[in-house]
Amino acid sequence: MAVCTGAFILGRAGLLGGQAATTTAGANPQLAKLFPKAHVVTDRRYVDSGRILTTGGLSAGIDGALHVVDRDVGRLRAQSVACFIEYEWRADGAGGSGQLATHRMPDLTELLQASASWLRVVDQGDARQWEISGRLEIRTSPDQFLDAAAATAGAQAWAVQSDGAKLRRSFVKTQGGASWRFSLSLDQEAGPGEYRLKMHIQQVPRT
Repeated sequence: MAVCTGAFILGRAGLLGGQAATTTAGANPQLAKLFPKAHVVTDRRYVDSGRILTTGGLSAGIDGALHVVDRDVGRLRAQSVACFIEYEWRADGAGGSGQLATHRMPDLTELLQASASWLRVVDQGDARQWEISGRLEIRTSPDQFLDAAAATAGAQAWAVQSDGAKLRRSFVKTQGGASWRFSLSLDQEAGPGEYRLKMHIQQVPRT
């Protein structure tokens, strides 16, 4: 059993070819890129491919361990252990954080320029939408900041979508068979160079 980024060790050992596997949610794209012969699963806390068992990050290792107890000893014993350690366990492994919409967003660390100072205030959502916002200090003009961020998003295959707002940039992209709309906006705060940055992503309803 490999927990969190332990899946990369299995991959380097040549054990993921043709196998279903998962890792910590933010690293799933990298796992798929490095080991294209593996089937990377993003919506489970653990994946048992029969030959190997991999789990998501941190606490998902508990789910994987309880699955081993369930598989080798029995469901009753696994449920008993989960109850003893006061852990809410889902035997099917559902609920991996990789299905949350935040993982569809462009990489925030790449959007923020090196000279920017950032304090995250809001980071919440679900599988269909997500918002990240906070206080931002920049040395460039807001238009320059947004244009640079838009270029970075464009390099990640986000297509610009004009919406007429001066201090907002909007984009669309199709990922995993679904269309997503992403926006990046600034609102002036009290001091010079101080803004409230808001990033929002939402799945576009199918028509």
